Amino acid sequence: MNRAVFILPFIWVVAGCASNSIPDGYTGPKAHVTDTENTKSSSCADFFVVTAIDGRKIKDSISETKSNNIDRGLAMTPVAIGRDVPARQQTFTIVGRTHYAAPILEMMNTVYQVSGRSTFAPDPGKEYIVTGTLTDNYSAVWIAEKATGIVVGQKVEVKGSAKLGLLEK
Repeated sequence: MNRAVFILPFIWVVAGCASNSIPDGYTGPKAHVTDTENTKSSSCADFFVVTAIDGRKIKDSISETKSNNIDRGLAMTPVAIGRDVPARQQTFTIVGRTHYAAPILEMMNTVYQVSGRSTFAPDPGKEYIVTGTLTDNYSAVWIAEKATGIVVGQKVEVKGSAKLGLLEK
């Protein structure tokens, strides 16, 4: 119980820092962008997410997975979320990252991360996904049309290793 007393306010503060993906007062057409994840084990998944739109931090699947898996120890159930976005030119901050159920697992295992910005104008009513790949020699994250797989905006790539060092995790 004491642990929950300290964790819940922390989650409330962190969640409070994220904005809505639709700016206040926006009434125009919308598109939908969904984060994805690739489950590697019961305690590890690679996530491909939008973390900000035009510099405004928004909720993403990594933070949702963390908050939905509190007190599960070394196991987690990944959560992939989506959100409506204005159908207009904007810059998306996108991230591909390996995430583990517990910080000790991150410290003991390989974590890949690639992040950057992709600018494009989503078409009204279309669905998009954030996807990518994380490997020893090449890592990338991009946004694609869900129906066709066509890449939109800029692909963010690391040719070579995208492994994080111990202090970067």
